[in-house]
Amino acid sequence: MIWFSYIMTPLGANLRVKGRIIVDVSKFDEGLSAIADKIPLKLKSIEEINIDELMELAYIDPDVADLVKLGTKNFVIGCME
Repeated sequence: MIWFSYIMTPLGANLRVKGRIIVDVSKFDEGLSAIADKIPLKLKSIEEINIDELMELAYIDPDVADLVKLGTKNFVIGCME
């Protein structure tokens, strides 16, 4: 299983293969941890966003900076195992 993002650059289309995805934008709760047992992902929760976490989130999805600006503080990231 792979995830990718398709972006347009000045040199044309660019496809970036990534091994991470933003699974949820809420607190890591018991329901989500139950799902984690059934899917082949290692889930990680980010609750306090500093510059390192913001850079990681922006690498996964550049549009996530808008969510941070709007006040979203909790993110769950899925990483391929």
